[in-house]
Amino acid sequence: MSDVYLEIYQTNPTGSYTLQSLVWASTLPNQSPPYSLNAFAGYTHITCPAYGYSHSYCDSSTGYQGVDVYHDGACGYYQYNNGLSCDPNCLVAGTLVTMADGTTKPIEEVVVGDVVQSYDIQGLDRDNETEEYVRNWSVPSLDHSVVTATVQSTKNATVPRVISFNSGMLVASASHAHFVYDGEKYLFKKSTAVKAGEFFVKADGSLQEIFTVTNIDEPTVVYEINVEECDVYTAEGFITHNPAVKELDPIEP
Repeated sequence: MSDVYLEIYQTNPTGSYTLQSLVWASTLPNQSPPYSLNAFAGYTHITCPAYGYSHSYCDSSTGYQGVDVYHDGACGYYQYNNGLSCDPNCLVAGTLVTMADGTTKPIEEVVVGDVVQSYDIQGLDRDNETEEYVRNWSVPSLDHSVVTATVQSTKNATVPRVISFNSGMLVASASHAHFVYDGEKYLFKKSTAVKAGEFFVKADGSLQEIFTVTNIDEPTVVYEINVEECDVYTAEGFITHNPAVKELDPIEP
């Protein structure tokens, strides 16, 4: 197979596409037989001129973009998970966000320009918001101070499922990045990776054990806010991350 890049695009409401990333695709594993595609309209569109047909979809079981590439003139196909989140980093309506003055506001009522309570976490680079950095960052102990952050953007989307922690204590999209203590270190984990027995981190640094993690498989409207300069805010009293930036550099499988 010749070397090729897959160009991954985000579908805009107007029907146009915005380039999100390039994926190195020269060594994709051959798999057969083909399985039923889990297409979810509105997430991504992929062009790959070196192949006869390609298709991307949102894998709701992982929260990552999956790619199926059908080789020109071949009966098999190539399947690749590119490691980028496709679900938005969102929370359900009614989730209370703590404002700078200590009051709370439902996330669907938060607007651009609002000032929220945020945290300067020692060791967390506020200038690096890439998914790769957020996924791999951790610290063995927590040292953080209360600061403020300003809402830069808001959006909402409908996702095919959400995940409920402790019977509705917090409900989020599959890819939402939660601040978690796993018993050894503090780190950010997407909803699908959070496990019972781990802990959400409260604003004062205390911990809330997670007893149950439940998938709710029904279309749900969720809301996303982006805050700066520090990239975290408080949702239902727990520290959580705003959307990470999707990388534009090629990702090697």
